[in-house]
Amino acid sequence: MRFGELRSIAHNVADSLASGYSQLVGMYELDVFGEAASSPQGFIDVDFLAGTAPSGPVSTTLNEAISRFREALPDLCKKHHVSEAAFRQLKARCSTDGASATFVVTVEDVYGRTATDTYVGNPGARPRIVDNLGRIRTSRPSAKLVSR
Repeated sequence: MRFGELRSIAHNVADSLASGYSQLVGMYELDVFGEAASSPQGFIDVDFLAGTAPSGPVSTTLNEAISRFREALPDLCKKHHVSEAAFRQLKARCSTDGASATFVVTVEDVYGRTATDTYVGNPGARPRIVDNLGRIRTSRPSAKLVSR
């Protein structure tokens, strides 16, 4: 099992939720960013392995979608030739600042390797920055963001 494959699966699952149109779970009108904007903390955490939103209450529709992601995960992993047991953690934090929708995906494997990746927009893409030499690079949190 390659860690990059786990990260890919994690991105696919989180992006499917974030897009609001999820063929993976058969729900096509989800608004996770709208709910995140109206939540007291300004974000929604999703634990895909448990099928829950531990950060606080969410709508019944979103709650149903999150539990369906839990049910769909084994089949998705099988398609990628990866065991679901390879994940120790698979979480996403969805938030919006009004201008852009952001989701941060955290994945950890059974060996303790962890990665946290930030994605912006719909579909979710890594933020692009301009480095000190004027080259466009993918995400570094302290640098200037470049629009897509």
